[in-house]
Amino acid sequence: MTDNLEEYCRQLRLNYVLLHYEELTFERPKDYLEMVFLKEIEQRELARKQRFIQQAKFPTSKQLQD
Repeated sequence: MTDNLEEYCRQLRLNYVLLHYEELTFERPKDYLEMVFLKEIEQRELARKQRFIQQAKFPTSKQLQD
């Protein structure tokens, strides 16, 4: 990705686009954008769930004896 595009992604907070843009194939530019945005949404949802789990502070290991 060019330096300009990387900077644009950072300013728009499209962090996952930077990670996945090269692995996506497409026939039309619209298809590419749809896939990139879908990947961004999926990654944000995953990060959100992980953040909520961390914030919940569930015990990491519990034994039946505890």
